[in-house]
Amino acid sequence: MKKTIALLLSVLMLLSICVPALASESETVTVDLGAKPSLETDGHDFDDDFYLVEGIEETPHSIEAWVYLPADWDPTVRPGTLFSSYAGSTNCPYFHFDLYSNGGKIIPRIEFKDVYDTTVSSAWAISFTNIEVKPGEWTHLAISYDPETGKADGYKNGEFVETPANATYGSGANKVDSIKNTYGDLDDRAMDYPVVIGGDMRPSLDMFFKGNIYSVSLYEGKRTASEVADAYANGPDADDDNLMAHFILDNTGEDIEDASNSELGLWLDYSKLWSDKTTAAGDYSFAFVPDIQYLIENDAAFETTQVKDMHQWIVDNMNDKNIKYVMGLGDITEVNIAPQWETALSSIAGVLNGKIPYSVINGNHDYKTGDKSTTYQPDGSTVTLSKLNGGTSINDYFGKDEGYTSQFTAENGGGTYAEGDYRNTYRKMTVGSTKWLFIHLDWDPSDAVLKWAGELAKNNSDHKVIVTTHNYMHGDGQLTDAERTSSTVYNNNGVDIWNEFISLYENIEIVVSGHQEYNCITMTQSKGVNGNTVSQFLIDTQTIDSSLMGG
Repeated sequence: MKKTIALLLSVLMLLSICVPALASESETVTVDLGAKPSLETDGHDFDDDFYLVEGIEETPHSIEAWVYLPADWDPTVRPGTLFSSYAGSTNCPYFHFDLYSNGGKIIPRIEFKDVYDTTVSSAWAISFTNIEVKPGEWTHLAISYDPETGKADGYKNGEFVETPANATYGSGANKVDSIKNTYGDLDDRAMDYPVVIGGDMRPSLDMFFKGNIYSVSLYEGKRTASEVADAYANGPDADDDNLMAHFILDNTGEDIEDASNSELGLWLDYSKLWSDKTTAAGDYSFAFVPDIQYLIENDAAFETTQVKDMHQWIVDNMNDKNIKYVMGLGDITEVNIAPQWETALSSIAGVLNGKIPYSVINGNHDYKTGDKSTTYQPDGSTVTLSKLNGGTSINDYFGKDEGYTSQFTAENGGGTYAEGDYRNTYRKMTVGSTKWLFIHLDWDPSDAVLKWAGELAKNNSDHKVIVTTHNYMHGDGQLTDAERTSSTVYNNNGVDIWNEFISLYENIEIVVSGHQEYNCITMTQSKGVNGNTVSQFLIDTQTIDSSLMGG
């Protein structure tokens, strides 16, 4: 079972023990499929809100919508998103339908992104430059993608307008044919992410639709011209087997009933990525800090204090939130250079030492050994990295800080995989009446490390176990493998870690990882070989971080 959870903080998650599940309790509204908009006040006008679609499992090939832009809309300004699962991540598949400003007029555009391996980014866009959405007029748009050809037909008010000859790919090269020949149909994993009507999930970008949307219809497969014309004139056929969903939107603030036979959920959300979720009285929390690499790079270059302030927030709120332990999830640095490690040490250890127990682990960026250039230097210059001693910088900095290393001594219930090496650590702690064992694994752990971790779990069967590692889960809720990861793995990916370690021990309760940037929290629950349920979280909101930082 996979659940995507919105979050209060950009890079900090508080995992509270015994918190209730999020739920929507709004009432539904019955709709008339054949109704058409007439007044400019019809439909839903999006004011920092959008609708979330629940239950869709396949990426639609065709989409139809009634849209309206205010009569005074400036056609040189982009109106925003109509339907999307895009969250700004380069590693996540998505389907995106928006209105775009092109040559002084507003046109529709669709985008797709498939992620099939670690090296190919298969995002492409199809723009309908001959379809103009005029401000002050209700317009029925229909876009029908043909999975057999990789091209799409565009319709306006029930009439066929164009089939763009080519789609743009990446920087603009026309590669739709090669994409089609290589990958085939659309990637249904795009629907594993939050699907939105009237906006998208990009952080800090105002992509809420600036006009009204009256209805949205989703279809499987290519639509014919007669089918589009009939839907424009009479509304969609609820008994059409290819109709995946049909929603007529209003401004009541209530949930909307899917008028198709699919009966999907559609609920109104005012929070975009944020949810103010507090800890119930008597609960305690563990804090997770994922992938601070961009913030550290920025702090080191411009002497900002974003990471320090983040950890100071933890200290300032540890009593109120009853935070018992803080766990980093890797990618401490962007490029594994001394200024970034020095900044990380002062911003983390300098704030948390003696205040609250904590751990840090390596990510793949902390293993950077190749040449890389960056302009994030205090004077704006470019630095070129030579071969570095990948992975051991964590020992050169945190491993030489007594406040950090003292937490992993036998006296404090801790230890390391290898003496003097803080890439793989553990810590035992009793909170209330519960004994916890925290196991912290390095990026790309070896077979020997996984065996060591298994022995820890086995020999402490009276402890509940939380495991942190860097590369384990993708944003779609699946464990990372050859396809679902953005970096080369030499030892063990998420599937391996599950098979060789996590699934084998009944006292393992929770696994938390970073690495795969995604702007929400993804949680998957799986059964281990002993029948126990393991809750596994992906927390990596680094694209939010990069949008917030500045020199």
